[in-house]
Amino acid sequence: MLPESLIKLHSYPLVIIFRVIGGLSVLTALLKKHLLLRLTLQYLVLLVAFIHISYFVIINLIKVFYGIYRLWKGDLNMSNSPLDSFVSLTGNLLYC
Repeated sequence: MLPESLIKLHSYPLVIIFRVIGGLSVLTALLKKHLLLRLTLQYLVLLVAFIHISYFVIINLIKVFYGIYRLWKGDLNMSNSPLDSFVSLTGNLLYC
């Protein structure tokens, strides 16, 4: 559940490449395999890993706030649900 602008951002090829390289650098940093590299590459791997983790945290915060916004606005009500709005709201809250 993301805004349309972020969905478009995720589909750009450079962002996809950054997400793959960032994920590999986070994995490399967590496994401490970056210590086998040269000092400049160690810093580069750690920098890319930090940027990727920051990107991931920001995207998840946007998801949470956008989900709360959509619940507050009332966009997540199921149109053909025979249940009352409280049950629909609870289901949508669990969906988030």
